[in-house]
Amino acid sequence: MSLKKYNEFIYPQSMKVMVGDNFLELEVCQDHEKGLSGRDAVKNDGMVFIYPEPIPLSYHMKDCNFALDIIFCKEGQVMNVYKDCQPCKSANCQKYHCESGDLVIELPAGKANELCIKRQDLCQIV
Repeated sequence: MSLKKYNEFIYPQSMKVMVGDNFLELEVCQDHEKGLSGRDAVKNDGMVFIYPEPIPLSYHMKDCNFALDIIFCKEGQVMNVYKDCQPCKSANCQKYHCESGDLVIELPAGKANELCIKRQDLCQIV
């Protein structure tokens, strides 16, 4: 097995997540502080941030180049859905919160509406 394939096995580049009735192919975020900042587009359907246990979460759109929908999940259930979160270039960006979460999904703006994603939907890695 090549080192590249070995690293992809240990640190997957993407994974499938079921949200509501939808299967999404999401890029796994390797740098939680950077996320999609500075990019011109989303790979696959979006990006997923995974935490080992539920913790208080706060996200912002600093240095993003396009609007996103942000979905916070905890223990297999959607807790909060923030739609059409706009990019921010200032030091004082709006924050999007979840009291406790273990998985965050970022999708292109409008995708949560298109897929009818809402609070209390199923949200789990498959």
